[in-house]
Amino acid sequence: MKTLQFVGVYGDQGMIAMAKRFGITSFDRNDYGLSLTLGGGDVSVLEMTSAFSVFANGGVRVPPVSILKIIDHQGTVVYQYTHPKGDQIISPEHSYLITSILSDNQARRPAFGDELPLDLPFPVAAKTGTAQIDARGCGTYNWLIATAPAGAGETPTVAIAAIVPIPPGSSCVDSTGAQVAGPVVAAVMQKALAMQR
Repeated sequence: MKTLQFVGVYGDQGMIAMAKRFGITSFDRNDYGLSLTLGGGDVSVLEMTSAFSVFANGGVRVPPVSILKIIDHQGTVVYQYTHPKGDQIISPEHSYLITSILSDNQARRPAFGDELPLDLPFPVAAKTGTAQIDARGCGTYNWLIATAPAGAGETPTVAIAAIVPIPPGSSCVDSTGAQVAGPVVAAVMQKALAMQR
């Protein structure tokens, strides 16, 4: 909150302007305050995952894409996605520092616990959180976004998010994003990296 107070919410150098450079366009109100650091604004999982991928990608933002290739019934490639160069949003040095901080297993043990689902054979930068998405009996959602930077164990850049509903009265009510979403992200990340090798 002190950092947000220092840089400001609005203006050319404010947090919302920086978030837009990262691809977050959901902050469209004019009444945000310091609570924005604590979840005071709605952001989609796709926008957050795309924004976190900037850290793993050396500070370069590449917009998310869902269709990489289309092949017709005869095996002819009708469409092939061409990876754009992307935009340098933050310096490689800053993205390295943020990734290093978010990858520090020892530092996250007090919050994540001793059994870390993201203690993988390569560095994994992760951020957890909770959300109240609707009031139709789903209660709280725990989420986790994780990235593996390019070169981590000879891997390409990967960014994965998982959001897990925690119904009221379940045994997971006091759980964290690391406990419930961490194993999902870890399994998908290892599979995705294995497929891309």
